[in-house]
Amino acid sequence: MVNERRKMQKRRYIAAFAITALIFTLGFFAGLVIDAKRAEFLMNAYNEQRIEYGSLQLQYQLIEEITRDGDCEALTRTFEQNINNLENARIRLETYQQDATLNEAEFNMLAREYTHAQIRYYLLAQRTQELCGEDIATILYFYSDSANCPACEDQAFILTYLKRLMGDRLLVFSFNSLIADEEPTIRLLMNRHEVQQFPTIVINQEPFEGLTTRDTTMSELCGWFQEEHSFCADQ
Repeated sequence: MVNERRKMQKRRYIAAFAITALIFTLGFFAGLVIDAKRAEFLMNAYNEQRIEYGSLQLQYQLIEEITRDGDCEALTRTFEQNINNLENARIRLETYQQDATLNEAEFNMLAREYTHAQIRYYLLAQRTQELCGEDIATILYFYSDSANCPACEDQAFILTYLKRLMGDRLLVFSFNSLIADEEPTIRLLMNRHEVQQFPTIVINQEPFEGLTTRDTTMSELCGWFQEEHSFCADQ
């Protein structure tokens, strides 16, 4: 009886060991698959960014040619297409943010790439406005996390509402201050506009520190537009 009990316990130990080893092995190979997928994803992101950068250089050369010809229609179409590309990039970034396989360093790299895209399109918007007199307004939004900026969520809600209200007439570019040390362009923009607290929004080059209300933002924007727009009727 004692021997049979010992044999049963031995079988249990062996079974437990086998199950543990199997789980470990499956976890190990799953980790390899995830790492491979992650590496593939990062390489694809790098290649996409490299191609995008080359495309941007060509665009600027073509824009110079378009400018000399005075073809604002072509420049405006280019600008609108780039804005659509920026929105697609924003959606991809939000999707990646929900991906549990991405660590903080990898997500920050994607955030930096999105920052580069935003700045490129911001500069293109400025150029389009200068050369073609486009009736558009821009907001630069500098934010941080909830611990450092309790009001940032409310500010983002206001800006989202105004963007939906004004559509293509309003361009909102958001910059995460948490990666400013890693991404010099954010630090440069913050220094240029003397951003010292969050949230801060810059409406057509004029900074507003702290939570800027909907009414204040609407008043500043509607005072900027050259044309009369229905969403400014009550301002």
